[in-house]
Amino acid sequence: MKKRLLVTLLIIAFNLSADSIVRTINVVGKGEIDVKPDTVVITTGVESADPTIGAALKENSTIMSTIFEGLADLGIIKEDIQTNNYSVYLYKPYDKNNKENEEYRVSNSINIKVRNMNLVDVIIDTLISLGANRINGVYFTYENENQFELELRKRAVENARSKAEYLAELENLKITGVISISEYGLNPTENRNYEYAMASPMAKGSIASGMETITASYNIVYQVTPK
Repeated sequence: MKKRLLVTLLIIAFNLSADSIVRTINVVGKGEIDVKPDTVVITTGVESADPTIGAALKENSTIMSTIFEGLADLGIIKEDIQTNNYSVYLYKPYDKNNKENEEYRVSNSINIKVRNMNLVDVIIDTLISLGANRINGVYFTYENENQFELELRKRAVENARSKAEYLAELENLKITGVISISEYGLNPTENRNYEYAMASPMAKGSIASGMETITASYNIVYQVTPK
C-alpha cells in the first residue's frame, strides 16, 4: 500500500513539474520605413596660418565673419550654425633647426543645418567663394525622427509576432502570452556623407538626398504551450 502511494505521489510530482515548465520562443522583430531626408548638415571651416599668432587669428576671424554674413544673406539663421571645433597651435617642422618654417595655425570648423534642400549647392559654392578652405562633408538627416516612432514600433512588433507564430506552428505549439519586450531603439541608416572637392565647384543640383531607411528592433519573448 505504501509502495503504491509512493509511486502515485511520484507520478503527480512529475506531472506538476512538467506543467510548471515555461516554454518560450525568443525572436527579434524589425520595422522599417523608407523616408526622404529633410535636412542637410554641412561641415565646413577655415584654416589659417602665419608666423605670428596675431595675424593668423585675425585672418581666420575675418574670413569666418564674412562667411557668417554670407550665410545670413542666404537665410541661414544663427541658431542653425554651430562651432564644432576651434584650435590654435604652433606648427614646428621635423627639423628642429628649421625655425623659419614654424607657424601658428588656426582652425575653425562649423556645422551648418540647412532646412531648404534646394540651397545646398548654392551654400557650398558661397562658402568656397567667401574663403572656406575646408568642406569636410555633407550629411543627410531628419529634423524630427520621433514622427516615425509609432509606426516603426507597430511594424517591429507585428514582424516579431509573425516570426514567433511561424516557429510555434512548426513545433505544434501555440502562443499564450508575452513574457518580456526589449527595445533596441531607432536606428537610422548611417547618414551619407558626400565629400566636396575643393579644386572645382560642383555642378548645380549635383547632390541628391535620395531615400533613407529608418529601423526599429524589438526582442520579444513569447510564452508557448503545446496545442
